[in-house]
Amino acid sequence: MTEHEHGSDRLGRRAKRLTPLQKYEIWLQLVRGETTISEAAERWAVDRSTIMRLRTVAARLGEAVRELAVKLVLVEGKGRWGRVAGSRPGWTRPPSPVCWTCWSRP
Repeated sequence: MTEHEHGSDRLGRRAKRLTPLQKYEIWLQLVRGETTISEAAERWAVDRSTIMRLRTVAARLGEAVRELAVKLVLVEGKGRWGRVAGSRPGWTRPPSPVCWTCWSRP
């Protein structure tokens, strides 16, 4: 591919670049069912393949995040989640005072 062809579509037009925020907005619209691939491509003035690629990348990212979450649970264990929140076996929270001065020490 020559330097002149880089960054242009089949017809020689300059390819439009979407910002990360625009990509996220398009992905949300697709997930919510608010738009179709064709409608999104027309609205954002990009090729349908751009929207399809965006959807594919987002799906792969979601799979990677799920995989990492499973590994984290396997490595650290679910039991640690309770300790992070401050709960301990056999420990109960003291009753909350009616008045804040009740907790003052003489």
